[in-house]
Amino acid sequence: AGGRTADGDRAGEYEVVCDFLVGADGTRSAVRCQLGIADFARYVTLQDYCVREGAIDPVFDCFWFSGIKEFGIGYVIPKDERVLVGLVYYPGTKSAHVLQDRALERLRRVLPIGASIKREAWIAPKIERQSDVATGRGAVLLAGEAGGFISPTSGEGISWALTSGRAAGKAIAAHAENAHAAADDYAAATAGLRRDIARRLRWYPAMNSRLGKTFAGFVPASIVSHFTHNL
Repeated sequence: AGGRTADGDRAGEYEVVCDFLVGADGTRSAVRCQLGIADFARYVTLQDYCVREGAIDPVFDCFWFSGIKEFGIGYVIPKDERVLVGLVYYPGTKSAHVLQDRALERLRRVLPIGASIKREAWIAPKIERQSDVATGRGAVLLAGEAGGFISPTSGEGISWALTSGRAAGKAIAAHAENAHAAADDYAAATAGLRRDIARRLRWYPAMNSRLGKTFAGFVPASIVSHFTHNL
């Protein structure tokens, strides 16, 4: 492992000996990579902090529009005098910042969103099959996005990270002297999460299709919310 000083300079190499290791190091998990577990594709995500220039419903609102084929889904979150606007782009997207500017222009025609004062960029796992979800190997457990624990239909990952991380901790505490037992316990404890991901994956093709998104645009929001409540 490599350390860094407060100024960001490398502080040298050091080793840590441990009985267990939990890889909870996110979408670009070095632990998953070192285990040799197959990687997953990644969305490109951009989020702008924009000035709010009028009233916007105080809800987490998702949207989609045609014309940008790389665009998967977007969201709007009013927050005090700001509006958070996030867009998720498919893996391999080029010039995401240019597409983001184009999307903001379209949104400003229908919402009181002003200038962007800050933009953040990151990536998110694109879980496409059950094999993308992994619990680890031996005394090395994977939790959160490192293990692929994230909703493939909504992109929500905080609750999945907390649940899988808690399960990993409990498995280690219960089997501190037996790595194989801890790994088996963790796999069993997260079986429900993996089944839920498998269920969501069955819905994903329809929800993510152009036809599905277009149809949802003509259906009352209350009906869409009802059918996607657990997705």
